[in-house]
Amino acid sequence: MTTVRTVLLDLSGTIHIGDKLIPGALAACQKLVQNNVSIKFLTNTTKSSRRELLDQLYALGFEKDLLKADSLITNTQAAKQVVQKYKLKPYCLVQESLLGDLGLAVGGKDDDEIEYNSVLVGLAPEACYYQKLNDAFRILMKEKERRKKEAIATAQRPPLLIALHRGKYLRDADGGLSLGPGGFVACLQEAAGLDESDIAVMGKPTGAFFHAAIPEGISPPETVMVGDDVKQDVIGAKEAGIGLGILVKTGKYQEGDEVADAGEAGPDIVVSSIVEAVEYILARQE
Repeated sequence: MTTVRTVLLDLSGTIHIGDKLIPGALAACQKLVQNNVSIKFLTNTTKSSRRELLDQLYALGFEKDLLKADSLITNTQAAKQVVQKYKLKPYCLVQESLLGDLGLAVGGKDDDEIEYNSVLVGLAPEACYYQKLNDAFRILMKEKERRKKEAIATAQRPPLLIALHRGKYLRDADGGLSLGPGGFVACLQEAAGLDESDIAVMGKPTGAFFHAAIPEGISPPETVMVGDDVKQDVIGAKEAGIGLGILVKTGKYQEGDEVADAGEAGPDIVVSSIVEAVEYILARQE
């Protein structure tokens, strides 16, 4: 096997659940670094800003030499780049705590004068109710019709709908499964009749997100992804050329997740937790 030089680690469900660390997670991360394997933390955050996530992990025991600010890669960073690239004015269905990372104002709040030309969806329980979703739907329909009239070529069109991610559900702090943003994205896509070309999905499982997390000078085959979401973490990483995809049975893992659909590259191995994943990685080093 190619020597592993970097391990990409999912956060929620793999390293911690709510304000509790997965048993042995901190020591496992330390063991990787002690064996000259760099680590990057990848998260499809929908609730907390990067600063809040860093502070949470520091409070859980991560030292700053183990968890540097540039070691945390979030989907909000990718979303901000898309918004700035296309000069979009998105109507935001996101937690207000994320607005600083996005450089945006929350949709529907003191914004009567804003001419929205897109919609950005995260996980915002206080925003994803009928009136807000209907406002978002109307913006999508209006902008879709404008683009049709102006005959804007598909290749030149910025996204109408930006999804921080499409996760169907997550393991919540109370131990139960809760709805993710994927259902709300699907609702708006279906209602507005959007094509996939009209939608930009940030973070995992997009190949660009995985590649952006790999340190310079390290190749995808020298990288491992460890996560609890078989599609967004593991299959997404494998399709991006990551050398090894490891599924952990913590967090949102459900029995049978490891069974790949036809045509999909399933996990290389399924382990009990991040602890066993690290043991497996280090045991296979050349």
